[in-house]
Amino acid sequence: MPHIPRRISHTAFILMTLLLSTTAFQRTGIYKDDFSLWMDAAGKSPFKARPHNNLGRAYEGAGKIGDAAREYLLSVRIMPGYAPGRSNLAGVYMKQGLLDDAERELRQAIALSPMPFEDLHRRLGFVYMRKGLMDDAMREFEKAIALIPDHPDARHKIAIIYTEEGFSYTDKGDFSRALILHRLAVSLDAHYADAHYGLGLDYEAIGEKEHAIRHWEEYLRLTPPDEPFRKDAARHLERLMQ
Repeated sequence: MPHIPRRISHTAFILMTLLLSTTAFQRTGIYKDDFSLWMDAAGKSPFKARPHNNLGRAYEGAGKIGDAAREYLLSVRIMPGYAPGRSNLAGVYMKQGLLDDAERELRQAIALSPMPFEDLHRRLGFVYMRKGLMDDAMREFEKAIALIPDHPDARHKIAIIYTEEGFSYTDKGDFSRALILHRLAVSLDAHYADAHYGLGLDYEAIGEKEHAIRHWEEYLRLTPPDEPFRKDAARHLERLMQ
C-alpha cells in the first residue's frame, strides 16, 4: 500500500471536514421552517401521504388555499384511508363554501379510516350545522365527544374549538347555533370561562335572562381581576339585574 505523505493526508482531512460542514449547513437551511422541511420531504418521498399532507398544512398556513388543496388531494390519492389528509381537505372545502364536497370527504374518511377519530366527527358536525341539518350535527358531535379521552387537557382543547366556532355564529347573530356549541364546550370543560361568556351572550340575546345571569356570574367567578373582558361582562350582568 503506497505511503500517503502526512501533509497531503492532513489536507484531505480538512477538505473533507469543510465538505461535511457545508452539507450540514445546507441541510440546516432546508429545515429552517416547516414549509421548507415538508417541501423537501415531499420531493424526496413523492409517494408517501404524510409529507404531502403536512406540506398542505404549510401552504394553508401561508394562505395558499389552492396549493394546500392540491397537496391534500395527493395525500388521499396515495392513501385513500389517510384520515388527516381527508380531514384537512374537508377543512379547505369548508373555507371555500363547498359543503357537499367537505361532507363527502369526511364521510369517506370515517368509512375508510382503520380507527375512529374525534376530529372527523366534529368537523362533519360543523358541516351539518352550516347546512342547517341540526339533528345530524348533534349526532356527530355526540360521537366526537364519546371519542375524546377522559383527560382534562384533551377536553379543554376541544372545548376551545367548540367555543371559537360558537363565536363565529354569535358574530353573525345566529345565537341558536352558537348556543349549541357553547353548551357543548361547557359540557366538556365547565371551568372554561370563555364558553360561559359565549353562553351569557347567547342566552341574553334570545331573552333567557336567568340563564344569562348565571353564566355571566360564572364567567366573572372564573376569570382573574385583570381579565380585560370582565368589565364588559359586569355591564351585561348589571343591566340584566336591574
